[in-house]
Amino acid sequence: MSLKNNRRHLPWVGAAVLVLAGCGGGEGGASPTVADEGPPLVVATTSILGDIAANVAGDEAQIEVLMPPGADPHTIQASAADAARVREADLVLAIGLGIEAPLASLLDSARAEGVDIVELAPQLDPIPFALADVHADEDDLGDEGDEGDVEDHAGEDDHDEQPPATEDPHVWFDPIRMSDGVQLLGEEFERRLGPGAWQERAADYRSELLAVHEDIGALTAAVPPERRVLVTNHEAIGYFASRYDFELAGTIIPGGTTDATPSSAAFAELARLVEDRELPAIFAENTANDTLAQALAREVGRDVEVVTLYSDGLGASGTGAETYLDLLRTNAGLIADALATS
Repeated sequence: MSLKNNRRHLPWVGAAVLVLAGCGGGEGGASPTVADEGPPLVVATTSILGDIAANVAGDEAQIEVLMPPGADPHTIQASAADAARVREADLVLAIGLGIEAPLASLLDSARAEGVDIVELAPQLDPIPFALADVHADEDDLGDEGDEGDVEDHAGEDDHDEQPPATEDPHVWFDPIRMSDGVQLLGEEFERRLGPGAWQERAADYRSELLAVHEDIGALTAAVPPERRVLVTNHEAIGYFASRYDFELAGTIIPGGTTDATPSSAAFAELARLVEDRELPAIFAENTANDTLAQALAREVGRDVEVVTLYSDGLGASGTGAETYLDLLRTNAGLIADALATS
């Protein structure tokens, strides 16, 4: 048995949520070394998943996060330090369904080497992308010059060869689904890391999450039916729309990734949709540049607010989205404030 696996039977120390240096940190931000006597090491891919895992782990596991708050899982690349930490982990937690495409090779290699990896989204009854048919039609628009083609900026990595995902990985935008995910994490920790109070903490955290669901319902109740229409940067909040009775009418970037650009024809059509339906706001994201959203707002020809939501990563300190639960409440408040009144 490896030292990594022996470690879980030794005296444990307090949990820590750490960000690995390879994702947005400077040279001085190298990950601290975990003592052999430490708790089991759980590595989570995203800051949202890391926060959820930390609430289930308590002080019985050490949680490290590959992607810092504000990082885009669709585009971030792993460093050598990240790769080493994944291979040292007792358990790796991922969202799955292609959202961590740049990490796919690393996760596949680690799995082949015997690292325990749990992907959460495939186990939570994922829904298809709501606008998949629309985006397929956009791809068939034909040549429009350089601006008319959907461009892929992913580089030459292996994940470029993978077919587009058809199931939406953004399950955390549905607190009901994620309450099931929290229970699943408690069970996985029990099964893979050994006895502990995992499931008790998971039950407590589920209660908090279900209370947030009630808060979101109250916040969004102020939005009248005709205003419950969303145009977003990319298709990230389909689960929110489905759970709280909003219509996801369009996205600036086609599909469920941020790693593409719209055709000029699709961009113009989306501007017409915003104008025709008299939408007061377009929703950008903290994990992506808002240049396209600002350009779309200008294209409409009247005042349209660009509102930044916290989508694929937690917000920085002081944003009100530093934790997963805060992120959910803050997003609901931002959406309600933007759409409830003109």
